Amino acid sequence: MRKAFLLAPLLVALALVAAFLVACGSGGEDNGGSEPQAPVASGGNVSNITVRAGDWYFEPNNFRVTTGTVRVTFTSVGPMFPHTFSVKNLNGEGELFTSDRFENGTNGTFEFTVSQPGTYQVICVIRGHVDRGQTGTLTVAAQ
Repeated sequence: MRKAFLLAPLLVALALVAAFLVACGSGGEDNGGSEPQAPVASGGNVSNITVRAGDWYFEPNNFRVTTGTVRVTFTSVGPMFPHTFSVKNLNGEGELFTSDRFENGTNGTFEFTVSQPGTYQVICVIRGHVDRGQTGTLTVAAQ
């Protein structure tokens, strides 16, 4: 009886790990490059992305969404500088959207709307961060 009592939690844990591994399978998709893509979950016309901003990088730095609302879960990991998330207009001039400034160790969620498909540049507008490589791309497909 005691062995069965101890074995049950182990079997449940193994089943949960197996389910997780199946859910995280590759699905055979090819992103067309070696750069990691941000996780995207769409519901209606909202695309969700998650990004970490560290000194001079976004992780990941390539995002794929559809036209409509983009909801960003953003974490500034520093360690030395604050960060922003800014999307340049398609023509590269001006910003379609710029988040508030996030100090080290802070996080938040914000939304913006993108209505035109295309590839947009993502940057941190803190002075000097683009020059040191804190950039990325937001690829927008039509719904």
